[in-house]
Amino acid sequence: MNALSQRFHECIKALCAQEKVRSLRQFALSLDYLPENFVNILPLLHDSHDLVHKACKMYNIRMPYLLTGEGDMFNEEKSAKEFRVLTIVTDKQNEERIVHVPIPAQAGYVSDMADSTFYSELPTYSLPDYRFSQGTHRSFDVSGDSMEPRLADGDTVVCSFIEPSQWLHGIKDDHIYVIATNTDVIVKRVNNELRKNRSLYCISDNDSYRPFHLAAESIREIWFVRLRIAAFNHGKYTSPLEQILQHQDETIHEQQEMIRFLKQTIEKFSPMSNTMG
Repeated sequence: MNALSQRFHECIKALCAQEKVRSLRQFALSLDYLPENFVNILPLLHDSHDLVHKACKMYNIRMPYLLTGEGDMFNEEKSAKEFRVLTIVTDKQNEERIVHVPIPAQAGYVSDMADSTFYSELPTYSLPDYRFSQGTHRSFDVSGDSMEPRLADGDTVVCSFIEPSQWLHGIKDDHIYVIATNTDVIVKRVNNELRKNRSLYCISDNDSYRPFHLAAESIREIWFVRLRIAAFNHGKYTSPLEQILQHQDETIHEQQEMIRFLKQTIEKFSPMSNTMG
């Protein structure tokens, strides 16, 4: 293994220690390399190799460190922006709680992400569902009608945290995510275009809202929506098909009434009816 490869491997170990990647395998996959190929390439790396440039760009590894071994491994200023400390809340048994972010707190959420005092003031809870027994989860209130009919204003979505190192491969097309940007918290259906143009294509289920691209540089957190909590409606459930049929019946009834009215009008003003009168 040459000197550059050794320093590159040290960077990977540092990323694992900082929990920015979980393993060598995950690191390889995040850079579009099969783990078995990555292991063969690693000892023979050089400064112009595509793998090196991808890793430096995605994980903020400093090329001068790889070449000379001098200075910091990472660009600290960019690393702090790209990888933010995720604050978690635990109970007395040291089990992680689900933090709920209501609409009034969402503006503060994006500006005070690293402020533990802010999180301590948010409500927390747990759910008896195996999906939420491991990992970090958070719930957000939905604001507005942009995701109707799937999500309504006032609904709550419970989500799982997507680590930045998993964004490239872990974000699924046509799935709904909560995205915390530099200025806002949004809920959108997403197409993953990070590899293509370093952005997410965000789509509203309500066709009144136009889709848009969200640059990766403006994204601070991504949460995968797993559960919807909505107000209970005591009215009788009507399936979509029943709603269509009911609407058709109402339309037919209205048309029949209109035909009846037109027929009466024609009969009233026809010459024969006037003569008989």
